[in-house]
Formats: sequence, C-alpha cells, structure tokens
Amino acid sequence: MLRVVSLLAMIYALIAMPAFGQSAGVSDARPSRLDSRFLSQKRDLASVLGEVHYIRTLCNGKGDQYWRNHMRAFLDIEAASSSRRRMLVDAFNRGYANLNSRLDACTPDVAVMEARLSEEGRKLAETIAAGYLQ
Repeated sequence: MLRVVSLLAMIYALIAMPAFGQSAGVSDARPSRLDSRFLSQKRDLASVLGEVHYIRTLCNGKGDQYWRNHMRAFLDIEAASSSRRRMLVDAFNRGYANLNSRLDACTPDVAVMEARLSEEGRKLAETIAAGYLQ
C-alpha cells in the first residue's frame, strides 16, 4: 500500500508541477510479475524524469533538484534490486544526456518541451500506479 500511496504522490507532483519558470527501501527480493509487467513504463518514466531534470537545471540553475529528488523517491519505491536500480538510473542519465546534447539555452520552445514531457511523465506514472490498484 505504501508503494501505491508513493506512486500516487508522484502522480500528484507531476500534475501539480509549477508552470515553467516558477519557483517552485525495498528489499532485493525477486521482482513480482507486476513489477516486470510495467518495467518498460518504469524505464520510460525514469528517462522522462532525466529529461525534465535537465530542462529545470538549464533554465533554473544547477541548484534546482526538483526532478532528481522525484527520481530518488521513485528509486526508493521501484528499485527492488541493484540491477533494477542500475537500469532506472541509466535511463534517467540517458534522458538527461539526450537533452544535454540537444539544448544549450532556455528558450520558449524549451518551456513547451517541458510541458509535453511532464504530461508524458504523468501518463506513465498513472499507468504504473493503476497497475498496483488492479
């Protein structure tokens, strides 16, 4: 139940994210079938978190750790093993690196991209959370 509540809290954070420019331990047990079922969505969500983290740091400075903190919470919930943790961290880092290689200035287009990525992340989080409620 704690996992569901935490995921729902993440969904709320994704939905309630401030508009662009505003201030703003799981055991190493074998993953369950449900965990494996949503593995792709979890990896995708980690990547999106990396991308929006890059945008926030690009536009608000390196001190903005809003999305990195959400990634840490996500890992606390979903990293059932060290290999799972590594996979999710790698996805986050790939998302960050992807935008780092493409964007070098905070422009109005970047604000649109952040909103689109936030919506994508919200949908992924809802899909994952719904799986725990079934």
